[in-house]
Order: sequence, then C-alpha cells, then structure tokens
Amino acid sequence: MESEQDSMKTLSGAAGKGSGSSMSEAKKQQYMWPSRWSKPSAHGDCGAVSCNNIYATRAGLEMLRAGGNAFDAAVAVSLTLSVVEPHHSGIGGGCFSLLYSQRDQKVLALDARGVAPAKAGGGPVPQGWRGPGRVEGPGGQSVAIPGLLRAMETLLREYGTMTLAQAAAPAIRCAREGFGTSYTGELTMEDDSVRRKLDLSPQFRRLYLKPDGAATASVRSR
Repeated sequence: MESEQDSMKTLSGAAGKGSGSSMSEAKKQQYMWPSRWSKPSAHGDCGAVSCNNIYATRAGLEMLRAGGNAFDAAVAVSLTLSVVEPHHSGIGGGCFSLLYSQRDQKVLALDARGVAPAKAGGGPVPQGWRGPGRVEGPGGQSVAIPGLLRAMETLLREYGTMTLAQAAAPAIRCAREGFGTSYTGELTMEDDSVRRKLDLSPQFRRLYLKPDGAATASVRSR
C-alpha cells in the first residue's frame, strides 16, 4: 500500500507549485475525479490496509504487525485521519461502520452519526437556518453531538484486542511530531469557502498554517 501512497506524494509535490489563493479548475477536477490518478497495485497475503493518507495507512499496519486485528487497525486509521486530514475526518463528527465479525458470523452496521443538541429540541427550526444542512454562524445549534469516539470505543470493546491508548498511539505521535500535508489537504486549503472559515478560528490557523497564512503540499504541520 505504501507504493500507492508514494505515487500520491509525487502528485502532492507537483500540486504545491504555482498555487494561487483559490483552487484552479484543473486541480479541482483532478481532486473530484480520483480515477484520473495513476495508482500501482499492491499485493499481500497477511492483511491489508487502505485509506486516504499514508500516515493513517501506516497506523493500521502498525496495529496488525503488533498482533492486533482488523478492528484495532480500523480504529487506529480513523484516529490518525482525525489528525492528518481534519478537513475529511475528525473526532468532532460521526461515522457509519460496516463490519464483519468472524466470531459471530455476522455482518453488522454501527451508526454513530451525531445527534442534535438537547436544547435544539424538536420544535421550530433554530434561528439562523439558511436551507438544508446549514445554520448561520458557529455555535451549539450549528453542529451535532459527535459520535465518532464512542464508535471507536465500541469497536475496540466489542471486537478489538487493543486498548484505546494503544490504537491512538500513532495519531498522538503525528500530533506531537508533525506530519506532511497531503495532496487533498493542500487543495482543500486553497478553496475559497475554506479560506473564509479559517478566519473564524485563530487556533486552527496557528496549528495548520505557515506564519504568512500559506498552506502548501510542502508544509510540515505541527
């Protein structure tokens, strides 16, 4: 799997050259249509991990090599993605999990999507509503209660072999030591809608952007 991700690194390096303040149409098309990417195949007979980021892929492989099972690896992947690709995945959201338990001989689904805040109620639409899925401005009523961490805890407790601390170790390491910005991360940071949202969070800008506000594929986040 790492050979596939290495090819994405090549694309990532190319994407950082000559980028402007907004995403070009060519870049956006390439981002929206992954079938245009060139990916070598990978083969193995002892397990496999596939996800959108090399750091998360390595986190899953680390769990398998340490004797963990597929559920341990899935949790490590998800938690690491929360750190290295916060624009795509994060502990502030929810998830759906489709899994197969060899022990129980069952295919199971875990619904961990967020629920509305208790004070949102079931009555009138909250003030500031601006259409399907949109609430104006930040605040408690514009987000759901996160469910991802509870889902990861459930997967480990019911089907995994490792503790949450063990599965979270690769994610914590990335957060402490830093990581290279992904190709999709670089493109996302150039999008105008994201740039507007960045103005709302000085903490995010301090963690993920250069001092001059730039975010390119060559940035090492820390």
